[in-house]
Amino acid sequence: MFNDYILQVKTWLLRTVPAVINEKNFLWIMGGLFLLGIVTKWIVMKNYEKLIKKAKHMKNTKNVTLRQIKNKYESIKQVSKTVTNPTLFVQRHINQCRIMNVSVNKFNHIINWCVIGMVAASGFIGAWSYFAGNNKETAMFYVVMGCLFAFALEVINRNADVENKKLELTYAIVDFLENNYETEQIVHSVVREPEIEAADKEEMRKQEQNRKDEQILNQVIGEFLQ
Repeated sequence: MFNDYILQVKTWLLRTVPAVINEKNFLWIMGGLFLLGIVTKWIVMKNYEKLIKKAKHMKNTKNVTLRQIKNKYESIKQVSKTVTNPTLFVQRHINQCRIMNVSVNKFNHIINWCVIGMVAASGFIGAWSYFAGNNKETAMFYVVMGCLFAFALEVINRNADVENKKLELTYAIVDFLENNYETEQIVHSVVREPEIEAADKEEMRKQEQNRKDEQILNQVIGEFLQ
């Protein structure tokens, strides 16, 4: 019974797969994976470029990622007075950035899965084509073309400047956070100094007035006792 079922499935596959998997459909599969890898890598690049431009104006930014980084950095500064490793702090939050509800790291790795998918698909289709009765030339066509597509996509992946863009974004954010926070502290101290001086002068005036009132009161009491 079980062997009959396996034989029927095998017969169906041998009859159906060759009709579905042909050179045209194979090239469509390779082209689709190739295009998917390029598009996702391009989206990641554009996302970093956009964040780099907005990082120069983080003070009033509306970008959720940059605003969260800025607010959390200021909170840590207020509580601990220092951030041990600002670069690592910023990189950790950049990695949590999301594109279409997918983390930027996973989105950036889609191209790697496309390369693996091309190699695996071409090997599987080539082997299936050979065991289905096609000649070696046809099987080798699938394998070679898949590997060529995968190699070309991997070259594009390695030449893409994503890591440098990410590093540039990190430095831009760290530079803004450190300089902006220090500037704000200086401004606050400069603004508060006149207030402190005015408060000190007022306190000294009150103390002087109290001292004079006390002297007058002592004189009156002394005259009364005489």
